[in-house]
Amino acid sequence: MADWTPSSSTSTGALCDVRSVRHYVEAPPGEKRFKPNFDLFHARSSDCPAHDQVKSLAYRCRDAGFAIVIVTGKEARWEALTSAWLAREGIDYDALVTRRSNDYRPDHVIKAEIALELRATYNLRLAVDDRQDIIAVWHAARVPTVQVTQAGDLLPLKAPDGGVADARIEAELLPLEER
Repeated sequence: MADWTPSSSTSTGALCDVRSVRHYVEAPPGEKRFKPNFDLFHARSSDCPAHDQVKSLAYRCRDAGFAIVIVTGKEARWEALTSAWLAREGIDYDALVTRRSNDYRPDHVIKAEIALELRATYNLRLAVDDRQDIIAVWHAARVPTVQVTQAGDLLPLKAPDGGVADARIEAELLPLEER
């Protein structure tokens, strides 16, 4: 089975535009006593819009027959909120994979483990993320990637060293006027 795998992160968002709530988890410049509030960040992120280009890519990949697996750095306790947000945004998916409860290891460690677990079930074809350290995780798992900018724009597809991108995925990444 071919698979498109977006990967959101804890303090930024590949699928969701969290610029309006990022202040809950990112210290203001020069602030030394800042304590991130991930509970408030995640709770308020349910009001954030999806990045249009990522959402459109998910629709196109779904229509092309790819499975959609959502990978998030959020703890399992946020799964219902995330599922409700995905439903409200009209994003169909085959699986939602979260970090286990009370697992506060860095995102790149969690997502490397998730990538290995997913490879046992799926033929991973694409990962989408906004953070370069997570893009590196997917490349280490030999999965082609697309990076999302803060504004929600998609950067060009990058295959991992020695890897090849699926031509059908490449076609879905072309603007409509180029297809």
